[in-house]
Formats: sequence, C-alpha cells, structure tokens
Amino acid sequence: MKYKPSNPETHVKEEFEIKEGAWSGLTSSCFYVTPVKIASVEDYKIKESRSIRFFGDVMEYRNEAISIEEEYVSQFLCYFLYKRFNKWLSNEYRIANGYDEEDLKAVYSKGFEWYLTYNVYTYEVMQDMLSEINTMKTMLANDYYSPKLDGLKAHFCYLGLCSDEKIEINLDEMPSTSWWYEEALKAKSYLVVDFYDRFIYYMGKMMKQTPICSAIAFVGP
Repeated sequence: MKYKPSNPETHVKEEFEIKEGAWSGLTSSCFYVTPVKIASVEDYKIKESRSIRFFGDVMEYRNEAISIEEEYVSQFLCYFLYKRFNKWLSNEYRIANGYDEEDLKAVYSKGFEWYLTYNVYTYEVMQDMLSEINTMKTMLANDYYSPKLDGLKAHFCYLGLCSDEKIEINLDEMPSTSWWYEEALKAKSYLVVDFYDRFIYYMGKMMKQTPICSAIAFVGP
C-alpha cells in the first residue's frame, strides 16, 4: 500500500522518491531495504517466490521492501545509519550470505558498506532511529537553524537539493557564500521533511507487516 499523505491538498508534488519493491542489479543506483532473517531448517521448507528470496542462508521478505537512490541515502539517512551500525550483526548476515571471514576482515571491516552487501539493523534499533528522525524532521520544519541539526545538515548537498530551484535572494544583503548556501538549502528543506515522513511510514509498515523477522537490511547498488 502506497504512502498516503495526511493532507493530500497541501502535500508537495515534487519529492525525493522512495520506490516500493527491491530495485537492484547492474542498472540500478538504489539501495534496497528489506526485512531479513537467517534461515532455520524449517525456513527451507518455504518455497522461494518473488516475495521470499534466499541468498545463502539469508531470507529476504520482499513484500514490504523499498528502494531509495543512493544519493538520498547519503544525504538524508547516513547521519542516522552510521552511528547505529553494528559491524558484528552485519557480518553475521554477510557470512550467512556466503562471504569468507577473511574477506570480511580485509574488505568489510570499516563499517557501513555501500555496495552489494548487507548492513543490518534490528527492529529495536530501527525504532530508535525512526524516533530520532521524527524529532529531527520536526526541527527542520520549525527550528531550521538549531545547532542540534548541524550534524545532519552537513550531509545535505546543494546540487542535489537546489540545482533546479530559482531562489530569489537579494545579493546586496548576502554577507557570505555560506549564508546563501544555507538559505538555499532551507528553501528546499520541506522536501527533506516530506522524505522523512514517507520513510517513517514505510519502515514502520515494514516492521509491522513482517513480524517473522527481527532485522532490516540496507543493501547498496
């Protein structure tokens, strides 16, 4: 079921898209986000389908999967994902997926991985993350210049947010390039708030609809 804004009449028409389904492969630049679990003996009795996929000993429940362009993951989600990353949990899933432990030490030892492997978060951690996102997006809407937002806004990219925007700024009143940059980003912040609204909706729905799992994986393009 697609996200339905609480007030369709005032909902923004342009958006940073969140796609339903797992968009992956050589032609995709998306992360896909899906509930996962490490398969038990009983799980292997389940027939693989479009909605249930086995990758090594990892089961992906793709009915509720979503896909997000890596640019949006970088700008809007990395702030939250990086500080909650659990290397040991993610490597447990990577090993179950068939990765060699030595390869993990050599290649995937630094943390969150951008390409073709699991970055795993428990439902409990994800609920905590959604709570923080909700707090931050409220501040973006109502208190944009709060110092508490500095770490998050450091990930925002002017070209990604504002390249198509014609923002009217009085150059005579512009004291610095950084001030103009900040004002340009603020003018587009409503789109970030809208992105977070939809992300919170889809992630909450994903966990509610898939109680058989207890973790969510972010898998890069």
